[in-house]
Amino acid sequence: MQLHNYIRTVSIENKRTNGILDGDCHVFPWIEGAVCGVYLGEDELMHFCSRTKKIPYHFEDWKNSWIGQFIAWCYHDVDMMGMIEDFPDCIFWFVWNTEDKHQLVDVYLSTEDRYIPYNVYSELLSEYDVRPVEPIVQGDVRDAIQEMPIDIIIKDYDFENEFGVNNWAKANKE
Repeated sequence: MQLHNYIRTVSIENKRTNGILDGDCHVFPWIEGAVCGVYLGEDELMHFCSRTKKIPYHFEDWKNSWIGQFIAWCYHDVDMMGMIEDFPDCIFWFVWNTEDKHQLVDVYLSTEDRYIPYNVYSELLSEYDVRPVEPIVQGDVRDAIQEMPIDIIIKDYDFENEFGVNNWAKANKE
């Protein structure tokens, strides 16, 4: 599978997010941490990536880093191999933070060049030991986001901006 960079998150006030609130949106809490992905390689082994690049397959090199902790978690704490074998065309994107929380934030489907909506992937992956970040609100979120006491990410899985690009929007609490 070809690596696909993780989707860009842009301020809600940036012109690259104009119109994102016009669609069916999901609002998630902003989670501070490192974004890392896992997917099934053509060699049928587990492969890892950061937002923009593949991580070399030398576990010892990463042993004391956040990616090493993520790799160890994938191999030892969950049935990640079973999940990626069942969904070989997907990149599973997690946020890893200093509190050793590892939460699924997105699933990218390479054969369709798109992100799978939360409602779909949360149901598909319910039998695996992964915790998807749950939306705070979904649908028409225009009014709801005005009252959010926390930083949030707004996702419209069908959104495409005037430049033909889909990004997520970030809104900071006031």
